[in-house]
Amino acid sequence: MMNREKQKKEQKTFEYIENPEQIEGFDKIPVPEDLDQRVRAGIEEGKKRRKKIAFRKTAKVGMGMAAAVALASVLCISNPSFAAKMPLIGHIFEQVENNTSVKGDFSQVAETLTQSTENTADGTYTKTSNGITVTLSEVYYNKNAMYIAMSLYSEEPFPEDIKIKDHVKDYILDFDQAAISGENTFSFMPDEKTFLFNYMEGKFVDDHTFAGMLRVDLSSLETEPTDTFTCHMALDSIRFDNVNFKVADEKNYEGNWDFDLNVKLDTKDTQTVEVNEVNDDGVGLEKVVKTRYELRVYPKDKSETDGKYYFAEVFDANGERMDYAGDITDCRQTYGYDTSKVNIYLCDEDEYMNELKGYYFSEDYEEKKKTKTYEEYIAEHAVYHKEITFDK
Repeated sequence: MMNREKQKKEQKTFEYIENPEQIEGFDKIPVPEDLDQRVRAGIEEGKKRRKKIAFRKTAKVGMGMAAAVALASVLCISNPSFAAKMPLIGHIFEQVENNTSVKGDFSQVAETLTQSTENTADGTYTKTSNGITVTLSEVYYNKNAMYIAMSLYSEEPFPEDIKIKDHVKDYILDFDQAAISGENTFSFMPDEKTFLFNYMEGKFVDDHTFAGMLRVDLSSLETEPTDTFTCHMALDSIRFDNVNFKVADEKNYEGNWDFDLNVKLDTKDTQTVEVNEVNDDGVGLEKVVKTRYELRVYPKDKSETDGKYYFAEVFDANGERMDYAGDITDCRQTYGYDTSKVNIYLCDEDEYMNELKGYYFSEDYEEKKKTKTYEEYIAEHAVYHKEITFDK
């Protein structure tokens, strides 16, 4: 279970999204010109995975050790960046899955992507542009999101001042980040390109290599993903902030890294509970979707008529507040929580942001909860409550 100190730190991260004016130096953090609109759209919409190197699947069972060594040697000589990343292929999730904003046993369920070099330095899931090699290693997909394990290899050493986790005192996260931008085109909505901007969360393996996980949200798409689909991912920018968060010193890599992913849905641990109810105030729930790693709440509110929004707080069967998953506030982590039953409360957004959340994140909460737990406190102020039971 995630301890409260860690939750406090991660809550501060989401305050960049929720209350940016409260974070000192926020205005110095470089962001795309239209990020404000997209963050707000994300918030509003939140309310509406053994070591396998590149020749793993091309090598046949009867292949001798000498042949395998020879093949590896050829690959390493022709593609030095590949040699540098060999230990990572098929292993990235197991290195970072407990140090991202969405935690879980991704290494146990993810598909290891098969690298086909096709007589070129690049492969199906390895692309090089302007000195940066991007390699997709593993992928996992459920109804809420697509999770991609990947590495970034730079021919020149990465600058020290972008290794924020190692150089910033009291850094609030346990991972470094690279802002990834580009476009996605999904086969279930082929005529529409979807803007991609999200943080790849992970760590610097060495001076040339950054490995981590990129979460691609699917729950906010206008068209529901099919059980299998193809995603054309066209990346055009990779950006690292620096230890001082100065725009002038940020490290930005531009290029073209295009990939085609054939994805298959994992339905084993996914449950959807249709609610479709509102109270007398017109506030309620449409549905709740629980996957292996996330629970997504779909509120019904008055936003379309009077612009009034509501914030969901979610508690597991033990009364533990479920922490955020990814960058959408209505997505909560399920890994490590007892989700046999959850309690969902909808609160007035302004009241939540300005008052309610402070009860839990206050320094003296451990003392206060002896009298009144956070769930009890939220229950007193919520405008809507629903208990949801899952089969497992």
